[in-house]
Order: sequence, then C-alpha cells, then structure tokens
Amino acid sequence: MPDLRQLKKYRLLPIIALMFYGCGLPADLDGYNDVTWKSDANGCNGDRLAMTEVFVTQKDKIKGLDEPQILRLLGKPDKQELYIRSQKFFVYYMEPGPTCENSVEPPLLLTIRFNALGYTNEVFLENFTK
Repeated sequence: MPDLRQLKKYRLLPIIALMFYGCGLPADLDGYNDVTWKSDANGCNGDRLAMTEVFVTQKDKIKGLDEPQILRLLGKPDKQELYIRSQKFFVYYMEPGPTCENSVEPPLLLTIRFNALGYTNEVFLENFTK
C-alpha cells in the first residue's frame, strides 16, 4: 500500500496544471500580432489599422471571453467606459486618437462590450464622433 504522505504531494498537480493552462492567450487570431498591437498605444503609430480585418472576420473568437482574457490578449484599453446595469466598454484606437500628434478625426475604434457578468458579448468597429 502506498504511503499517504507521498500521495499528498501529488494532489496539487492537477491544480498547477490548470493554472499553467490558463496562462496562454485566450484566443488564436490569425493575423494578430500582440507585440505590435500593444506597442501602438492609442493607435499613434498606425500599426493597429493593418489588423482591422482580423477583428472584422474573427470577432466570434473574442465573444465570450472574460475581462482578464481580453486584457491578456489586447492589453490595457485606451479608454474604458462604464454603462448602466454594470456593463463596461473597452475602447482601443485603431487609428491615431486625440492624444496623438497625428490624430485622425474621427478615429476608427475597436469597441468591446462586456455584460454584467464580465463576459464579452459584442465586438464592433466604429468611427468615434464627439
């Protein structure tokens, strides 16, 4: 019969394996480069615009992800908006935003809407107007 002390040290292995499994990127988007995306804060370099088609054709891969998964995938949003009934919007500038020297009016935005439970339920591209 196996020693109980030896079995106890193996009971954490499934939990550790699940933790490492959850550390990867939440969605595999063809044509998406996370380094390029995250280094183009507010879209000032114009690099995000080249990835517009990724979000048009593969937005279903993003729907259903929770807020921490979106943050791992896309990084900190350029803007964040709170709405009624605990809804939240993350906004990423695809074109140079108002804080950039070469800002575009109106800039193209990637907007991600989270429901009250914190899951993505809408992903859309729009031109922002004041």
